[in-house]
Amino acid sequence: SEPVSNADDIFWRRFGMILVVLTLFGFVVAFIARDIAGDAHHASMNNPTAVAARIAPIGQARVGDPSKVVAAIPKQAMAKETMATASMAATGPVTGEQIYNTTCLACHSTGVAGAPKKGDAAAWAPRIALGAEALVKSVLTGKGAMPPKAGNPNLTEEQVRSAVQYLIGGEATSSAAAPAVVAAQQAVKDAMDRAKSMATEAANTASAAASTATSTATAALSGAMATQAPAAAATTGRAGSDVYNSGCVACHATGAANAPKLSDKPAWEPRAASGFTALLQNVTKGKGAMPPRGGLMSLSDADIGNAIRYMLKEAGVEAAN
Repeated sequence: SEPVSNADDIFWRRFGMILVVLTLFGFVVAFIARDIAGDAHHASMNNPTAVAARIAPIGQARVGDPSKVVAAIPKQAMAKETMATASMAATGPVTGEQIYNTTCLACHSTGVAGAPKKGDAAAWAPRIALGAEALVKSVLTGKGAMPPKAGNPNLTEEQVRSAVQYLIGGEATSSAAAPAVVAAQQAVKDAMDRAKSMATEAANTASAAASTATSTATAALSGAMATQAPAAAATTGRAGSDVYNSGCVACHATGAANAPKLSDKPAWEPRAASGFTALLQNVTKGKGAMPPRGGLMSLSDADIGNAIRYMLKEAGVEAAN
């Protein structure tokens, strides 16, 4: 046999290498595509909108204008109510309570679509004032979200009237008496408003009187304390020099912020002329750049009085009481 030529040998070797390279390239592309697709899928699945859509409830409440939205009653329940009412109509007259329980209960027990609840006097008052016949007519023809005959065409007018009387507790008035009822309700409201106004006025008067009494008592107490302050300061409290060195020295030693220096007699003379009580009040309440109690809130009135006496003595002046 003839040996394989060198050209054929080279061809098959190169062809095999190309197949290996292509295979490896295919695996690399597959892994890259899988990685990219996995990231995209993960991002899509964790998107807030997608998550909210997956966990959203199957049914949702529908709200809106009660006059345009008809209350949704399950078909099965509606069918049962219709059958029950039809059965009762076939057997003869039924009570208002039975009509209510089979037809009206779904809305008037929960207040759905703006229906007034049974027993809610505030919601029923303006309707009762219209009269029983007006209410019966509203049920027969339908009103707002309530369809004619409350959605049960098998009801007779007498059954509707019976249900209305039960629903309002037999308190409806005739249309002729409606104005009188409205007038009575308005009279009650006016009386309550007048009583409330009188109570408010009395409370304001009492508050003003109490405020005046408190102010008078406070003024009297302040005057008594101011009168007794010099005597109390003379017998109690820390030594004046100690109080001065603990806080007053910061300004009165240098004259900072126009504070009179400790030994400046001309600066102290007009202040002493105002009297010891005035000086004590100025320090206690604060004056100019000096904060209340010289910035030392722990000082008592006796401590402050002793400090004032010490500074007046050092300045060589005396203050009138």
